[in-house]
Amino acid sequence: MDQTMIWTGIAAETWDLSGGDEPQWDHDFFRQVLEQNPGPALDIGCGTGRLLVRFLDYGLDVDGLELSPDMLEICRRKAEAKGFHPTLYLQDMRMMALPKKYRTIFIPCGSFMLVLDYEEAKQTMRRFYEHLEPGGILALTLFDMFGMEPDIKIGEWWSRWRNPLPDGTENEVLFYTDAIDRVEQVYRGKRHYKIWQGEQLLREDFLEDTFRWYSPNEIRLLLELSGFELLSTRGNNLDEAVNETHWGMAVVARKKEG
Repeated sequence: MDQTMIWTGIAAETWDLSGGDEPQWDHDFFRQVLEQNPGPALDIGCGTGRLLVRFLDYGLDVDGLELSPDMLEICRRKAEAKGFHPTLYLQDMRMMALPKKYRTIFIPCGSFMLVLDYEEAKQTMRRFYEHLEPGGILALTLFDMFGMEPDIKIGEWWSRWRNPLPDGTENEVLFYTDAIDRVEQVYRGKRHYKIWQGEQLLREDFLEDTFRWYSPNEIRLLLELSGFELLSTRGNNLDEAVNETHWGMAVVARKKEG
């Protein structure tokens, strides 16, 4: 089983401050899915609580699952600061085994793409299926790496952002692409996180950055093999079926009754 990305250290600490806490394009999509399917929901890859804490604030019943202990602790603190005490699981979605079933399972931020092996992807879909009530909804977002970053260069570091932090320091994130396997549809690279005080480097961390991208037809097949009925596949503007102009897609499927 391949090691999947785990946001730790600086990557977790500065996630929100680097824009990770903004509602982002998928917020309204997932909120609508949850509100149209009342009942317990599970946020897979909940991270630091970008969606989970907001949804609790709306009165929705949401648990969280996350592989990074650092991000999960931040999520817990943010929720408790608002008076919430959500159920949060430190588990790998590929092997999740939870004590309850859900009306809705949702996977934001392309987190399903962290499952690199196709057989493991099928197994993970089955885990989702088994943790849903009959008729329950699975919703996830995915992205097209070439639509988001059309000019990816292999073998070079490049800076993605540099943001000020509340203590007067700055957080810089650089990306490096090791390889792009267009046959297996796997991207392999790394991220370099730095904390600067002016021109002085205070701290740095490295993070593996590896994921698999999926076409709409591949996702349809994975869902159908797992027993789901595909309901919709929309582009990142959420107004039309996904097409080549979109860099992301939002997928909704239903666990068949009986």
